[in-house]
Amino acid sequence: MTPQLKKLLVEASTSVIGLMRGTFAAENQVEEVKRHDAEVRTAWEPCFRALSEKLKQVKERNIVFVYHVWRQWVVDLFRNYFPTSTFVEVQVTRSLLLDRYVNRMAERGMNLEAAWRDRDGPIQMLRERYGPEYKGNEEHFKKFVEWRYIFYREPWWKQAHNTFVVQNDNFDGAQHLENIINLTT
Repeated sequence: MTPQLKKLLVEASTSVIGLMRGTFAAENQVEEVKRHDAEVRTAWEPCFRALSEKLKQVKERNIVFVYHVWRQWVVDLFRNYFPTSTFVEVQVTRSLLLDRYVNRMAERGMNLEAAWRDRDGPIQMLRERYGPEYKGNEEHFKKFVEWRYIFYREPWWKQAHNTFVVQNDNFDGAQHLENIINLTT
């Protein structure tokens, strides 16, 4: 990633990350997030345009570009640059995705009980809201992880042409991905 692209990425993400997340445990979080779609797009679009321009310079015919698409406009913008592109939406059941994420945190050495009990910053909000102990609050922690890292996503894959959906609950999506690549090359 070039320094200019990195700067655009950091500027966009830091300026609107809170709007993309919404308020933790808000009753109408999705509606809250959607109200800020125009502002979020205004912040992110220059970054996506610059990235697409950079990708246009790549000489290879087949490029795999991995990104988390959360709105239809991202697909539309990308297709302005690459009209014949194929999108693959890899999905995992939300509860399983959250279990995996939290388990990876623990496997990588994060002591979830100590983090809940001792950390300042965003996790402190959980302690104040739900009590001092992690035990018994595992589901609240997963809700926090979902809010903090897995934003609301418009179901763009239901309407987009030349789009495949791969279910990957059992890590069996690789064969499906390989089949898609063979179809589209």
